[in-house]
Amino acid sequence: MPTIANELKADVENFDNFYSILKKVSPFPVNQKDITSGANGYCDPANKEIAIRTGMSEAQTIKTCIHEIAHSILHANYEKMDKDKSTKEVEAESVAFVVSNHFGIETSDYSFGYIAGWSTDKELKELKSSLDTIQKTANKLITEIESAYKELQVSKQNIKDSIIHDNEIDLDREKTESSDHYYGKIDFLGSDGNVGETIYYKDRKSFEREEKESADIGRPIDSKVFNNKKSSIKDKIYDAKKKADSIFRKTEKLEERLGR
Repeated sequence: MPTIANELKADVENFDNFYSILKKVSPFPVNQKDITSGANGYCDPANKEIAIRTGMSEAQTIKTCIHEIAHSILHANYEKMDKDKSTKEVEAESVAFVVSNHFGIETSDYSFGYIAGWSTDKELKELKSSLDTIQKTANKLITEIESAYKELQVSKQNIKDSIIHDNEIDLDREKTESSDHYYGKIDFLGSDGNVGETIYYKDRKSFEREEKESADIGRPIDSKVFNNKKSSIKDKIYDAKKKADSIFRKTEKLEERLGR
């Protein structure tokens, strides 16, 4: 591996959930191992396995996992082994950069050096020839991660609803006491100023949309954001989408940065 790549040190919000989702969308089982070869991970198509080195930071673990998943998607078919090692590594790391960046995980300190190290010349011909592949693969992974996240949230809510029903717990009280599970709440007020209905929102996007719609039609509301709530993966998705217009712009940014 090129030595100009600086290993990532940051933590990742909701790391356990995100890592579990990556394992779910991976074509091969993902396992943590004590890898002594110096590599951070590897994809083993013959045994249909992905290994991730233990002891790394959360950001490095997530990025490496996405890198190896990209290998499993793009380079595990022995009948299509028409790409050289440099191209494969540039493709996998570029996908890891785009996907990580989409979810708010900064990997440029590692990814740019890694890609430059595996490129055979300053023109980055491996990157340029693979842009379409990188974009399509990154988009596929992002879509699968978002879908898996939604399924996880539905599953957790179903379990919670079942517990609430079985134990006859008051839902409003449960939500109030567990406000750290919600982004905020909106009280819908009647003409007398009293609260007619209260709705809790798990993500910022739906919360802000309801605020805007109520303001547009003049519906009286009283809204509250739970400040002690940590950002969820869904909020990270929303933030990432607001910052970037498309996956294409992310890969363009990567190409321009490396091409300087």
